[in-house]
Amino acid sequence: MNPERRFSQLEEIMAEMLQKQDRLEILATKTFEIAENADAKVDALDAKLSSKVDTLARAVASLTIENKAAHQQTNDKLDTIMNFLKEKFS
Repeated sequence: MNPERRFSQLEEIMAEMLQKQDRLEILATKTFEIAENADAKVDALDAKLSSKVDTLARAVASLTIENKAAHQQTNDKLDTIMNFLKEKFS
């Protein structure tokens, strides 16, 4: 095989390798952009969820306090009824 033919083959191989490298660089850049966008979306979602979780926690705390107060009122009424019945039947 003559040197010209070998050089021609090497040129083809090198050109193909350089094209593949260019495609890989483009793919890497796109992948990085996708990762950055996903990271930004996760941060935005985290902020929304944090706000909603905080609101939900306050609502649960408020309901717990209201439920405890209602339970205490019910117990007080039952105590009043029991005392009344004790007085009537003692």
